[in-house]
Amino acid sequence: MNNYSIKYSIILFIITQFIVNIIYCKYIPGKTLNFTQKGKVDEYLGIPYAKPPVGSLRFMPPVKADYPNTTVNASNLAKSCPQYLFNTSVYALDYWNPPNDFSEDCLQFNMWVPENKTGAVFVMFCGASYYRLGASSDVYNGSVLAAYSRAIIITLNFRLGALGFGRFKGTNVTGNMGLLDQQLGLQWIKDHISDYGGDPKKVTIMGEQTGASSVEAHLYSEGSKELFKRIAVSSGTLENPWASRTNEYVEKKSSKLSELLGCGNGSDELNACKLNLTSEPITGDCKLTKENFTYVVDKVAKLYGKDEKWKENVSQTYSVTDNNATVGAQSFLSSFLFDCGLIQFADKHAKVSSKNKSYVYILDHRSIERRTSWPKSFGTIHAGIVEYLFGRPFRYPDHYYDHNKTLIEQVMSRKVMELYGHFVAKGTPDKEDWKPYDIEDKFVLNLNNSYRRENYKPDMSRFERCEWLVKPFENEIQ
Repeated sequence: MNNYSIKYSIILFIITQFIVNIIYCKYIPGKTLNFTQKGKVDEYLGIPYAKPPVGSLRFMPPVKADYPNTTVNASNLAKSCPQYLFNTSVYALDYWNPPNDFSEDCLQFNMWVPENKTGAVFVMFCGASYYRLGASSDVYNGSVLAAYSRAIIITLNFRLGALGFGRFKGTNVTGNMGLLDQQLGLQWIKDHISDYGGDPKKVTIMGEQTGASSVEAHLYSEGSKELFKRIAVSSGTLENPWASRTNEYVEKKSSKLSELLGCGNGSDELNACKLNLTSEPITGDCKLTKENFTYVVDKVAKLYGKDEKWKENVSQTYSVTDNNATVGAQSFLSSFLFDCGLIQFADKHAKVSSKNKSYVYILDHRSIERRTSWPKSFGTIHAGIVEYLFGRPFRYPDHYYDHNKTLIEQVMSRKVMELYGHFVAKGTPDKEDWKPYDIEDKFVLNLNNSYRRENYKPDMSRFERCEWLVKPFENEIQ
């Protein structure tokens, strides 16, 4: 089996004289897209849900934007929130980048509304470690997904980095502003989505990597619980060791940033600061050997203060030679950083909620898109589901090697989009024999292009090691 991480949610005016209904929306689509056999999709870009978080609102919880009292043409992409823009000259990395039009006035979203819709609403939070990407990254263009899923697709910006997650001790900057942004965006959807044919009781929130851990955080927030119906997490959960930090840790890092910028600790001084970013090229080759692998394990152990016994267990379980060190490192980091957290979350949900069912899959399909795919030895890569969920084989058919391979990738993409469409509308996948996950069976679907019954195989051997691999870190990531 490939090495991979688990990649895993009208106002009607009656004019009495003519007895007609007029659909009235404050925002009108900037463009209407036509999909053969799937109908039209209205595209709304750059809708603000909060006031610009600048001046006295910087570092503060978001404030609801005024709903316009005139009709507004939503034709400009949501601005990208301030961030470091990675330009590595490696297209497989750089194509994730958002448009280079950064602004603090970025609390906006993009929306795609299909003509043939179920009323379900699918809200996407991007990933990338809480400090980069955004709703307008081309990889998150929701037009094709809207057509095939028949759901309203929304990609929503939130503040990133220190502006979104900084916490300064002794001030009213208490952190997690980015999560509060997401929450206010969901409140906008609840209040207004019916104007666009959506059902506020059928909202699914989904995230990839840190977007996924954000989604899980909303499960535990009293302020969010009435704002969505279902969740879908992919390539990350709050249980992963990278997903959260203590208040003390964030305060220390924020204080260091303030020091580097020459700022004081008060919010007034922080608001007055400017940050100028420079970039340096990434150089050098990366080659893993047995010695390098031991170094990786040692650095992880030192980072989290783990003992020699833990390092010994890792080295023995992921036994490597110089010839297979890369495979060992992939397996170790996949389990440690992603897989174990996913299964911990699935177990937790299954224990406390027998009524609300969970469905778990492993993406077992490797991309063959030119320039964005990685060596075959990488298998299915982190966040690989995004390509198929957002319909890249349909948007860029010429990116694949030949007509037949393009058709194969389109089949895979269509299945993923329709599967998610059924889930956000009905709460279940579209396959009757995909059993819900529970503590006893731990049923996991191998999601691939053939999609045959014999591919429904739970492979849980990798998770048997999670107890000793990740358990020691639980106290540090609460």
